[in-house]
Amino acid sequence: LDELAVQVKHPSTVLATRATATIGCIAEKHTPLASSCVRVLCATALRSKSPEVVGEAVSVIRRLLQNDIGTYVKTLRNLGKLLCSGKIEAPVARAGVVWLVGEYSDLVADLALESLRLLTRQFPDEPC
Repeated sequence: LDELAVQVKHPSTVLATRATATIGCIAEKHTPLASSCVRVLCATALRSKSPEVVGEAVSVIRRLLQNDIGTYVKTLRNLGKLLCSGKIEAPVARAGVVWLVGEYSDLVADLALESLRLLTRQFPDEPC
């Protein structure tokens, strides 16, 4: 996992995206490593400059959260806060976080309302 965490930061978008997807596969097949994998993926979503890598990280996180949302409510809340603060800029990643917050709005009701309010206000400025 440590080696893949390094590869996620690689300047090659293709390599970083594949490393991100591989981390997701490891998390799905080896459940004891899932929380460590989610931490690496969240850091990737926050720090990567590549929209493709961020989008892949959020996509993998979404898949992992769907499998065990009870374990990752805090992660969901953190992703929602990042969305509200504007730190997640990649359109694919934003869409993934919006879906997660909407799907599990009963677990993060206050955040879901705030996200909807902010997204509605920002909607005219969203790229097509």
